[in-house]
Amino acid sequence: MRPAVVKTAIWRGEQVCLVEGIRAQICDSCAEQFYDEETTDTLRRLTEEGFASATPVRELTVPVYSLEDR
Repeated sequence: MRPAVVKTAIWRGEQVCLVEGIRAQICDSCAEQFYDEETTDTLRRLTEEGFASATPVRELTVPVYSLEDR
C-alpha cells in the first residue's frame, strides 16, 4: 500500500461528477483505492445531497462512446 492523491467519478443518474484531491491508499498489487473513514463519509454525504454543498472548481466535456454496434 502507498499513499496517493486520486480522483474518482461518481454517477448520479445520467450525470457524472468527478471528485479530485482525494487522499487514498493504493494497493501496489491490484491498484485498488482505499479511503479512510472520514473521506468515505465525506464522499457519501456529497453524493447523498447531490453535491449541493460543493462548488465545482471547473467543468469538463466528456466524450461518450458506445459498443452497442460492435
